Amino acid sequence: MSGIADTDSVPIQRKDWIIDVSQVIREPAQWPECCIYRVPKKLRKVNQDAYTPKLISIGPLHHGSKELSDMENLKVRYFKLYCDRALKGEEDGASTAKAEEKEVQLQKRLARIVSENREKIHNCYAERPPLKDGEFVRMILVDATFIIELFLRAFGDAEDGSDYILSKNWLTQGIKQDLILLENQLPFFILEEIHKTFSKLHVIKEKTDFLTLAGSYLIPRSSYDEIKSGLKEVKHLTDLLRYLFILPLKRNVAGGGGDHPKIPNNTSNNPDKAGLNEESPSSILPNSASKKLDETGLNEASPSSNLPNSASKKPDEASRNADPSAFCNLPSASNLDGAGVEFRKVKGGLFDIEFKKSMCMEWIPCLTCSWLLACLPCLKRTYLKSMEPCLEVPRFSVNNSTETVFRNLMALEQCHYPIEHTYICAYIVLLDHLIDTEKDVDLLVRKKIILNHLGSNDAVAIMINRLCEEIGDVSPYYSDLSEKLIKHYENFWNHAMATLKSAYFANIWRGTATVVGLIVLGFTLWGFIRPYVSHERGGGKSKRANADSFT
Repeated sequence: MSGIADTDSVPIQRKDWIIDVSQVIREPAQWPECCIYRVPKKLRKVNQDAYTPKLISIGPLHHGSKELSDMENLKVRYFKLYCDRALKGEEDGASTAKAEEKEVQLQKRLARIVSENREKIHNCYAERPPLKDGEFVRMILVDATFIIELFLRAFGDAEDGSDYILSKNWLTQGIKQDLILLENQLPFFILEEIHKTFSKLHVIKEKTDFLTLAGSYLIPRSSYDEIKSGLKEVKHLTDLLRYLFILPLKRNVAGGGGDHPKIPNNTSNNPDKAGLNEESPSSILPNSASKKLDETGLNEASPSSNLPNSASKKPDEASRNADPSAFCNLPSASNLDGAGVEFRKVKGGLFDIEFKKSMCMEWIPCLTCSWLLACLPCLKRTYLKSMEPCLEVPRFSVNNSTETVFRNLMALEQCHYPIEHTYICAYIVLLDHLIDTEKDVDLLVRKKIILNHLGSNDAVAIMINRLCEEIGDVSPYYSDLSEKLIKHYENFWNHAMATLKSAYFANIWRGTATVVGLIVLGFTLWGFIRPYVSHERGGGKSKRANADSFT
């Protein structure tokens, strides 16, 4: 008791019992600026290399990494090149001392822009960067000017063909892949702010906003000449890449609205110049993102022609009315093929997957003309083509960068977007159900839906299946499509007609043999029953003759 009394007698200061939570509790998810995350451990452990930069660090999350230190001098060199570019816009003829003074003043102006936005930049990261203010400002400044200078040079503004990065294809592709990693990002607004402030000083062929530069860098040989104002900016380069995929969906469904700038349809008539050449296996983007922009659904003249049935209503409405378990029983591609579904490659955006089946076939499955079209391919240009169930899928190009690109896009959706907007995840989950084994990939490659640059079809199947590991709930954007495919697959007659086609009408030779066999069988049966028919007819005539003679 005395101990307690002694303790009670000691005066307690306010500072002794106040708990300082300012350094402990931080809720970045409540801040609208928060958009750059460290990939969750459960996703990272599936394939750590897909989320880790190999050549260059951008931003604070990988700053100071020894494996990436070799590129720090290159970033500083590009910072100097950017300053020289800006100073070229000013009057020439100044002395060396004045030129150096102007360069110092320019660097101070650049640093001031970053310093004034330091807290806003901090709020963009889910983790508080463990850097002092001066070091943080310097890091952001060097990384930002490196990206801007690189984009300007890639846009065609390099003074000669000896640029250190652009002259080396392996380095160009490696840095491009590092720049789309979720953990390797700078806030888009600071890049735009710096570029906007100094764009009037740039000696470039065309005055180009930063969104155009970034879009042209991610999709080479593209042209975006007009960006409509009044819309929110993209968060960072990973977010911009995601919207280059889902832009047709957003513009068609939302009528051109959404949270991000709209990229208008203003591309060359040459498909190869409108995006990545689909014959290039080293492209950072899958082929579906490299088509002509007017072929990916950006043409506002047809606001709904490029969307699957589930996109005929707004995504939020479709999500509320959809069955979240629709994917569970979705058959694989080979099983659907066994149920008579024809797979067809079509031009379009990433999400333009549609199942077409005429209404009369819903009631009378035996009316399918798949068997006839298999025997006589020349009839596929007639109306009979609409008499076979068909799953239309845009081409999906698979290369060494595909897994990295989609893993980071999916990680962004899992960390930042609500479930109803996880369109990339929904697309990959759909592919995961369609592709179970190498047999499914063989079918899709044969139908020219998958363009495989990995070499092994089994490797493609493994990659697609692993992409969905540790992925949570996704948007039920394809729920209507899944329900239609499941309904078709569970119909007995569809399997029966598919078996008939594969067994007797797989090609023109087997179909011809089947038809000839049926004709021979018909004549054989007729030859067998003809004597009895003739006897019956002869007996009837004799009876009538006897009756007539009797009368």
